[in-house]
Amino acid sequence: MYEQYGLEDPFFLMLYGGATMLALTECCYMLVALRSTLAPHVVPPRGLRYWTAAFFAAVAASHLWWAVLGIIWLKDDRLTRNIVTIMLDYITLVPLVMAVLLSMLQDRKRPLWPFFVAHIPIIMIALYGIMTQSAETKDYIHYYQVVIIVVFIIYYVRALIQYDRWLRENYADLEHKEVWQSLLFLAGVLAFYYAYTSNLGELFHEYLSQVNTLIILIFLSWRVETLQMLSSSDTDVVSSDTTQTPSVSANTGLDIGSMLQNHCEATQLYLRHDLTLSELAAAIGTNRTYLSSYFSQQGDTYNAYINRLRIEHFVQLYHEAVSQSRPFTALELSQQCGYRIYRTFSAAFRQHMGVTVTAWMQSKRSTLTVSLLLLSTSYCQARTLTLAEADTIITILLFVVILLIVLGGFGLHYNRVITRRNEQLHRILNALNDYRAIVAKEVFSLDEQEEMMKKNQPKSDAVNAGLDSSKEFVTLQANIYLR
Repeated sequence: MYEQYGLEDPFFLMLYGGATMLALTECCYMLVALRSTLAPHVVPPRGLRYWTAAFFAAVAASHLWWAVLGIIWLKDDRLTRNIVTIMLDYITLVPLVMAVLLSMLQDRKRPLWPFFVAHIPIIMIALYGIMTQSAETKDYIHYYQVVIIVVFIIYYVRALIQYDRWLRENYADLEHKEVWQSLLFLAGVLAFYYAYTSNLGELFHEYLSQVNTLIILIFLSWRVETLQMLSSSDTDVVSSDTTQTPSVSANTGLDIGSMLQNHCEATQLYLRHDLTLSELAAAIGTNRTYLSSYFSQQGDTYNAYINRLRIEHFVQLYHEAVSQSRPFTALELSQQCGYRIYRTFSAAFRQHMGVTVTAWMQSKRSTLTVSLLLLSTSYCQARTLTLAEADTIITILLFVVILLIVLGGFGLHYNRVITRRNEQLHRILNALNDYRAIVAKEVFSLDEQEEMMKKNQPKSDAVNAGLDSSKEFVTLQANIYLR
């Protein structure tokens, strides 16, 4: 509750005004922008953007009515001012936070109205406190709000677990789909609530509330901008633990295991990025309900099945590259296995193999060196060499083994450096494609644009200038990252 100390501090007033303007700006952006700026290839859910815009508008309105009631109206009636502003915050900000969090879960439409209706008694309590001028009214409102928040957290954690299970049963690639980061947003909201309710006018708590507000605004904007809208055709699949799925063998008579081997594993369909359960079911000639039931009967999930095939394909590619002495990086092999983001591949590899990619590759190199030592010992025994000759050969091989280990360490370090640089260069090229699409209104490669200019096809000056600047930009950034 902002008191005279905050009104007399110019830095606090700047922070307070900055939070208000940021909330208004984010509100307008969520309403106007049709696509994500942070991730151009991601299309956020429209409903989530509207609820987020409403929340940002409520944050800005909260700052305005605290300032108006504290400076202009009810300036001398502190009790009435606090009751009114707390009531307005609780009946707007809290329900909208709940609506935003539930809108992130796209497996089904969950009712939002109960959480709005649950805040109606707060208005009654506030009116009673204003009429009776009871100082305990704020405590009653806080206690009632805590009960609502606890009930919502229990409900949301359960819904989040169901959503995560639904994702793994319907999607092979989970990047830009998981919403576990919303728990961080919820933790930030709870921290703000603590600073809000414990603020008795101290300047420190007032600063803490505004800093927490800025963090919440920035984090929520990032979360909404990077969350992919899922296809409506996949949102009807209900998690296997909530409804009883039919038996595949009893209802269809189809051998889905053989169908998967013939149409998914043999054709390497699992290498397609972002392959959904519905697409796989259509490819093998069944429907997603029976396919989901099949995975449930096998004690597996669709996500685990696809990732297992991809990791096995990665192992195969690794052995082929080693046997052919062909240079490679883990990032290149993971992209050939259907992964776009190396972090996603690394997590899937660790889950399937039980070790990290780096540890697994080191173990493979260690296995090779041990095999060399065993082979050398057998060779010495077969040749009936003297002890001195055998010691010399084994010493040389030990030196070779140590050299291989050192070279392997340098190779792993080089592999990580190249992986990071490739990821950065990939992001640069994606940004360049988006820039060229805006300038040229068509997406052509640089070679295609050069070929078109050679044929003297009409092009605007903006396109030619964009092509030249694009080349210079790629060359400059590539030189920077490859040094």
